Amino acid sequence: MSDHTPPEILIAISRIKFMRALLPIGIVIFAFIIQQGLQLSSARYLSILALVYYLIILLVFRINRTVSLPEEDTLISPINGKVTDIRTEKNEHIVEIKKLFYQPADVRLSDSADVSSEVVTSYNKQWIKKSELIFTNAERKTSWSLSGRNIYYFFETMRKKGGLTAIIPGNGSCTLRLSDQYHLNIQQGDKLEAGSSIIGTSL
Repeated sequence: MSDHTPPEILIAISRIKFMRALLPIGIVIFAFIIQQGLQLSSARYLSILALVYYLIILLVFRINRTVSLPEEDTLISPINGKVTDIRTEKNEHIVEIKKLFYQPADVRLSDSADVSSEVVTSYNKQWIKKSELIFTNAERKTSWSLSGRNIYYFFETMRKKGGLTAIIPGNGSCTLRLSDQYHLNIQQGDKLEAGSSIIGTSL
């Protein structure tokens, strides 16, 4: 296991996944009781649908547990996905990345100096659920934002480049802003891997 994927966060992800899986598990149990008690053969189809739902949950919560970090003077992709747009505005590069539901859910720091706008509101909570998350990097003069229906941000994030900081189960997107002091190493249509693919190199 990579030291950029701490076991504390993996345990938290397992808990979130278990809570999401309670519904299909309950449906399977309910369908079994109906089938045995009322002898309804149609209940088996309900079980099949619940099983498919459970498998989808396992798919969307999948993460890459290891990352291969590039050189220190680079910024890496925070999420898994495809580059959908690259443009330059007011001396900065703007990169849009689209993540599809079947791609790994892990979100990783593009640099060790990335700081989230979220603060710990309760010492009893390991994570917070959001629909948008913003990271800034004053040292590198970069920023990136996440959008998705369910974004789970973990307060016990390892402040390392490539460190696991959140997950996006399902569809999501990421917008990165880099100063023109970076050379972009990507093109529109490229597929990126969180924590490994290089977005830009410092000039």
